[in-house]
Amino acid sequence: MQPITLIALLRAMAYGWKQEIVTESAKKISELGHILYERICGIGENFNNLRKSLKSIEQLALLKQESFLQLVHLIN
Repeated sequence: MQPITLIALLRAMAYGWKQEIVTESAKKISELGHILYERICGIGENFNNLRKSLKSIEQLALLKQESFLQLVHLIN
């Protein structure tokens, strides 16, 4: 085997290994991106549930306020 042929073969192998590493990294990035997306969706759902709960609490507070004001007017 000529030295030139050996160098070309080693370069081709090095390129193949680099491509394999790049492919593995891209796969990991894709998996982490999917996990991040799922977590962000979960946070969005949690905020939506919190919004609904706060709206319910607000409505209850307004009803209690009306009852309280009616009692105050009856007393006065």
